[in-house]
Amino acid sequence: MKNIKDIIYTMYQIPKYTSYSFSMSMVVFIIVGMIAGMEGMPISMMIQLLIICIIASILQMIAFTDIFIKKLVYTKRLAIFMFPFLAVITAFALKYNWFPIRNIGSWILFIGIFVTCFIVSTILFEIHFKITGDKYTGILNEYKNRKKD
Repeated sequence: MKNIKDIIYTMYQIPKYTSYSFSMSMVVFIIVGMIAGMEGMPISMMIQLLIICIIASILQMIAFTDIFIKKLVYTKRLAIFMFPFLAVITAFALKYNWFPIRNIGSWILFIGIFVTCFIVSTILFEIHFKITGDKYTGILNEYKNRKKD
């Protein structure tokens, strides 16, 4: 029964993580668009990014929760998330012609942006988990101290 509750809870997290990743992808698109001199973003591109963010959220739930993969070190979880996600966005880039496919510079920029975003998001999540962990450790220590008294 606990596993079913965990799965339901995890499924409810997908919209939250989708909104986070969609917001961040829009920020990245704005920055890259400004650098590249783009004036706007077509609705079809926004839909593509939304679909990618939904897929990313699902992959995140698979890779970073214990519901689907038990007791796996964090670096392996990162790989389980990163490589399938890179494959997904590469497939979108190819299917929807995000940039000239034969242009090696575009591919280098694409991979560079992916790696940069991946590193930044990993650092932000680490900071979040550290702050959250410290908060709960403090609460637990307060509880233990009250129990002693």
